[in-house]
Amino acid sequence: MIFLDSVRESYATGEQWIVDNIREKGLFNYIYHPKTDEYPISNNAICQLMASRLLTELANETSELLPLHRKNLSSVMQYWYMEDGNLGYVLYDEKSKLGANAMLLRTLI
Repeated sequence: MIFLDSVRESYATGEQWIVDNIREKGLFNYIYHPKTDEYPISNNAICQLMASRLLTELANETSELLPLHRKNLSSVMQYWYMEDGNLGYVLYDEKSKLGANAMLLRTLI
């Protein structure tokens, strides 16, 4: 039972870390260096979208997170979502990758 309690506690603190680490423009801090307490501006679309997917799930469970979820989704759509005719896709670093597109679809669903 002690192990299960530890898992539950780490899940709760992990959730809080995700919520606390959304930057002003709506994207998540991607890298944290605990030794220097720094958050570089580095980014990765697939990792951002995985965090967005989790935030979607959390917002479905906790309505207070809906404004944060909307802000995040708005940023993702503004910075990375493109359309070409009838096609919609994630464009990051001039590439459109399967994983990023799949994660965006999971986030939207």
